[in-house]
Amino acid sequence: MKPLRKLVAFVEQVEKALCAFFALAFTGLIVVNVVLRYVFNRPLYFAEEVSVILMIWMTLLAASLMLGRREMVSVTILTDPLPRRLRRLVAVAVQAITLAVALTFFYWSVQWMRSPASQRDLILAMDVPKWYPYMIVPVFFCLASLKALNNMVSSAVGRE
Repeated sequence: MKPLRKLVAFVEQVEKALCAFFALAFTGLIVVNVVLRYVFNRPLYFAEEVSVILMIWMTLLAASLMLGRREMVSVTILTDPLPRRLRRLVAVAVQAITLAVALTFFYWSVQWMRSPASQRDLILAMDVPKWYPYMIVPVFFCLASLKALNNMVSSAVGRE
């Protein structure tokens, strides 16, 4: 499954770059808005909504990155004492469950995005459809599925 590993490595590079960009954009937007608000008394009317969107996108992309690296918080008190083979089996099972959940949520998030209610809802300050920023939800679950599949294969062949 070398192509899968290469794909995941490429996706992680893109995620890192996007997280850095979103963090920089978020910080810059907040600083500019504070200066405009308190120095010129003319705040950006869209700064709050855009900063929230940037933070959500950054958080979900970072969560996907951490999921792929297996750096999420985990409780290993039950698996640590297990023999190596059984620990690998548990790791495969956990990743299979993660994959199933991520795929299920991916499906339902796409259905939600396609619903008329989601299509018509607008971000009031910018008069932009909310489905644009909401796109991170199916993107996140797609990336989480990819990472869970890669982790499951890695665990199965002993490359944890």
